[in-house]
Amino acid sequence: MKRFAHPLHLLACLLPLAFAVALTSCSDDSDDSPTPSADTIGEVSATLNGDGFTNYAFSQTASRAGAPDGEGVFASARQFTLCAVNSAKASEDGQNYWGVIVQGPAAPVTRAWENSLNLDYSRNTIYLNVVRNGETLKYVCFLAAGTPAGGQTTITKYGANKGRIEGTFSGTLYNNATRVPLTVTNGKFWVTRTSTDVQ
Repeated sequence: MKRFAHPLHLLACLLPLAFAVALTSCSDDSDDSPTPSADTIGEVSATLNGDGFTNYAFSQTASRAGAPDGEGVFASARQFTLCAVNSAKASEDGQNYWGVIVQGPAAPVTRAWENSLNLDYSRNTIYLNVVRNGETLKYVCFLAAGTPAGGQTTITKYGANKGRIEGTFSGTLYNNATRVPLTVTNGKFWVTRTSTDVQ
């Protein structure tokens, strides 16, 4: 004779499944979705290879509590966007730092990196500081004259004030002191757009 499960047993098995489905269906996929934590204002991650790194998972989170940068700022006067995530308020020795400059306030858009040996807001560029064994390694997109760009940044989402700016990045950077190359892959980021207008 065929036996059937007791209704209470079936209910006990189905409740966790129903709860999981309900959580999934309530997720918010809107353009300006809230941050994972009320204290988190930006995140960046990438895989690094070269200059002593082997499949190194670089990541940095910016939070309001530490008063670091985790911002996406549009400078209307010069028409560029600066996105930064770091573990201190400024790009200092002993602190992880990541930042990109992209011309324009648009998405989706892809910009090839240009020479970032010196800070120049008119160029599409990237900066990366990585602390390793107490030493701050600084990487820039150094390009000799006439050489092609070594990478790119793609802005995939450009939210309104207090929304998100999101994107990806990949390419080759160079140790600012030794010019040893560093390959950056799987780069992705999000930052909170602020109302600050950098002049």
